[in-house]
Amino acid sequence: MRKKFLLLTVTVLALATGCGTPNKTTCTLQNTSKSISSSKENETDTSTSEPTPAPTKKKLTKKEKYQNYAKKIKIKVYDKKVLPIDYDARRFLEFIELDYKVVNKSPKAVKGIKGVLHIYDQFDEKIMSIEWNVSEGTIGSGKTKKVTNYGLDYNQFMDSHQKVHSLEFEDMIFKYEMQQVNFTDGYKLKL
Repeated sequence: MRKKFLLLTVTVLALATGCGTPNKTTCTLQNTSKSISSSKENETDTSTSEPTPAPTKKKLTKKEKYQNYAKKIKIKVYDKKVLPIDYDARRFLEFIELDYKVVNKSPKAVKGIKGVLHIYDQFDEKIMSIEWNVSEGTIGSGKTKKVTNYGLDYNQFMDSHQKVHSLEFEDMIFKYEMQQVNFTDGYKLKL
């Protein structure tokens, strides 16, 4: 009885390991017994093992949280106008108005933003950079605020002003570089 069981085990093991077919067994009993013992050693008892804990997320610092919020705040220039001299409106030079909007998709309201607006032509050549601060009231979480009447006095003797003055809006690229964001909860993030 022991030999039949051993032969049956060798045949089943040979099939499982690819050592042969039921009609032709190429594994020896000595190798099979090693395979049997090694396969028992490799088996793990899942009934007594502890479940593997789920990986924990790294807790972000306050600064990292606010940096993620700042990434969800965008400033986009959406129109350019050249306003003529108007003494009644106390505009003694032509004014290049750059209308823009602040899109706040962060979960925090924003009190103010400090940064630089870079203006490029259609060939990605920098025309000029302007200090551009946003402090026209609070921008709530998930809100968009449009700002008009903001820009620069046109100086006809400066090449960069001449180029911005003469280019069509569609031929300009605007990139805003944030340097600081002040949130309404009092946190000031310097970037």
